[in-house]
Amino acid sequence: KLLFVPQATLQRAPMALAIERSELKSAFDAFTEVSAALEASYRDLEREVARLHGELARARRERVRQDAERERLASRHHELLAALPGGVLELDAHGLVRAANPAAEELLGVAPEGRAWADLSEAAGDLAVGRETVLPSGRRVGVARRELAGGGAIVLLTDVTEATLVRDLLARHQRRSTLGEMAARLAHDVRTPLAAALLH
Repeated sequence: KLLFVPQATLQRAPMALAIERSELKSAFDAFTEVSAALEASYRDLEREVARLHGELARARRERVRQDAERERLASRHHELLAALPGGVLELDAHGLVRAANPAAEELLGVAPEGRAWADLSEAAGDLAVGRETVLPSGRRVGVARRELAGGGAIVLLTDVTEATLVRDLLARHQRRSTLGEMAARLAHDVRTPLAAALLH
């Protein structure tokens, strides 16, 4: 069988084919441009991801360094508190002992953490700021207190037992020295008239 194609269709075919080729070329050019733009965007995105990964790695390293520094400082702080000769107690806003060093526990004779400062003070003989108090153990302590900005306070117990003994010894020595001077003056005052009377 022969396929009959009208003459008019055959004359239009090259023209339609040229239009289709032109449209196809335009579509291909547009696709190429979009593909190039997408490729450029992908490269930019890869660079941005690499930059963000770098920043994240730096941030992680910095956080690890800061955590290590905080841990070192906390350890050093704990060591210093433990080494202090005076008792240090940290009170919260409700007057409960949040933390205490070994010297405070030794002076008070009890583990103070979690207990109310008012109860500890009363049991120890009414510990008052600016006044020396004799503890049930016989030790004499001075009390200082500083309020904290965020609430709570720091209480410092200073063992002044030896300083008090030295002060008492010094006062006794001064009294004896004054008594000796008075006795020497009296002896001199008595000796002078006696010597004059004996010479006469």
